[in-house]
Amino acid sequence: MTMTRQEYLVEYRKKNKERLNAYHQEWVSNNRDKVRVAAKKFIDANPEKNALKSQLRRARLRKVDCFLILDKEIKYLYRQNCLVCNSNKDITIDHRIPISRGGRHSIGNLQPLCKACNSSKKDKTIMEWRIACGTFL
Repeated sequence: MTMTRQEYLVEYRKKNKERLNAYHQEWVSNNRDKVRVAAKKFIDANPEKNALKSQLRRARLRKVDCFLILDKEIKYLYRQNCLVCNSNKDITIDHRIPISRGGRHSIGNLQPLCKACNSSKKDKTIMEWRIACGTFL
């Protein structure tokens, strides 16, 4: 039975994982300028994906549950208005239960907030923040 090229490459990568990782690390260290330019291009072209990548990294460092969030779910959140002030300017994605307090990184724990509301909310839950601001009363 013959292998397709893709099957062959998958097998090759499995067998030579350490060697390929060492090669990649060496290439990155020898081409730092190229890597920085490519990373800047990606960040400029995809600010939402970059923000989500940063949130996911923070969640993993804190060892909280991380779940796959689809691009269409992220796009849907960015099209919504802020849940607090109903603004549609500078929408960011916020965790309802903050990662710093053990909240999951999942679609059920995300909500759209404008940058101003998200910045003032900090690491509070939405109810704690509303009570502190007096907007809930």
